[in-house]
Amino acid sequence: LYFLDIPGRLLCRWHPDESGFDVLYVGGPTIGGFTLEEDGSLLVFRENDIGRLVPGRPVESLIAFQDEGSSRFNDVIATPHGEVIAGTIGQNETSGGLFRLTRNGQISELWRGTGCSNGMGYAPNLETFYWTCSTRKQIYAYNHELANGELSHERLIFEGSDEVIPDGMTVDATGTLWSARYKGEGIARHEADGTVIEHYPMPVDH
Repeated sequence: LYFLDIPGRLLCRWHPDESGFDVLYVGGPTIGGFTLEEDGSLLVFRENDIGRLVPGRPVESLIAFQDEGSSRFNDVIATPHGEVIAGTIGQNETSGGLFRLTRNGQISELWRGTGCSNGMGYAPNLETFYWTCSTRKQIYAYNHELANGELSHERLIFEGSDEVIPDGMTVDATGTLWSARYKGEGIARHEADGTVIEHYPMPVDH
């Protein structure tokens, strides 16, 4: 299991069948998200660049990234085409964006004004893409065109509150959404239409 400690500027790897964990990255520019590559390396989305991390070696910077409205990356996801969709944290509610990184290294903007872009996922049939905006406290669904990766027909499927803010997300093999809560003190399980099925309390505030 690979995981980030964003304030601590750490990327770690935990071995469930062994004792302890490895620290793969420490102290450099903040990593806001990463994906795994076929050769075991990690594509890391840092404050001002996108790089490749091979465990045991320094990060190789691949692509510079500058966006005037963004503070840093926050949550990314690999697409079915081997591209990456990467969100950022905006410097205010109307800045920041969602970006697509193609396999040939081109970055394009999908939309602007994300505030704090967060968890994403694909339905098992790949016909629906989900995206979380923690600033708006909402989860959205989009039609996903498998032929070209285009997103369309935005629809709001979950409305949070000041006490329940959706954050990270994953989608399981049945199409159920799992949404971690910033505030809300736990993890919620959603139907594909956003309906909350169950809430699993956790011993944390966020």
